[in-house]
Amino acid sequence: MSSISHCCNVVCRCAQCSRNSQGYSLVTSRTAERHIRKDELERIERLDTAERLANSMLYSGFISQLLTVQEEQMMDVDTQYDQANSPDSNATTMADNVSVDDEISEVNGNDSDCCGG
Repeated sequence: MSSISHCCNVVCRCAQCSRNSQGYSLVTSRTAERHIRKDELERIERLDTAERLANSMLYSGFISQLLTVQEEQMMDVDTQYDQANSPDSNATTMADNVSVDDEISEVNGNDSDCCGG
């Protein structure tokens, strides 16, 4: 009788059965199949969890970079606004406008310095 039950047992090296000193257990083939499926599902779950964690970290890194870029752009806009509204900037803009007006007058012949005007 023991030889009949022994011929139906197989070596199982799943995570649960490999914990003993031999590194395996003799179980029925049906139990071994169940253990293999369970180990495979656990492996897939671990991979899925690791993949979700990696994607989450990538997404977090992307969002962090995006926010940093947006903050830098906002600071650039603030700097440009501050520079545009500074007294030195207004004086420079006015001086540029005067020199352009003088050049236009010279091109149109309205220069009072020439032609004895």
